[in-house]
Order: sequence, then C-alpha cells, then structure tokens
Amino acid sequence: IYGFAVSTSEMIDARYKGIISRFANHLCRPNCVVQRWEVAVEICCGLFANCNITEGDEVTFNYGDLGTTPTTPCYCGHINCKGLF
Repeated sequence: IYGFAVSTSEMIDARYKGIISRFANHLCRPNCVVQRWEVAVEICCGLFANCNITEGDEVTFNYGDLGTTPTTPCYCGHINCKGLF
C-alpha cells in the first residue's frame, strides 16, 4: 500500500515520496508495529521493530492494526492468519 490511514479522517499519501518502509507488507504476526506521532502539528508515522530482524527478513506489519474494519482477504500463510486485513 502507498496510502496509510492514520485515522478515519487522515491519510498519508506515499505514492510519490517517502521512505523505504512504505513498501512493508502485511503479516498477521508481523515483526514491526506502526506508531503515530504528532511533531510540531504534523502527523508522522514510524515503523518500529517489535523483535530482532535479521538481514534478508521481510519487514512486515499488521495492516489490521490500523483501526479499520478488515475487508481484504489475507494470504500471508501464517499459522494464526486471521483471514482478512
């Protein structure tokens, strides 16, 4: 995804610029979490590791943690896959 819903009324558009983390994919048991910050009235999001990530590991986060209603089928293949994100 290149758009990121920060809240029901706020969206970060990363189609044309942003950092490499905009390419992180979904996994029901991810190795990163997203944190929302406000810095000088600007909304920012950071992707932070929640475990050790070794070279070659895919960087992932749970799209379902965004506070939205899951509607997209999930094919992550994890044993605890929730089926939707």
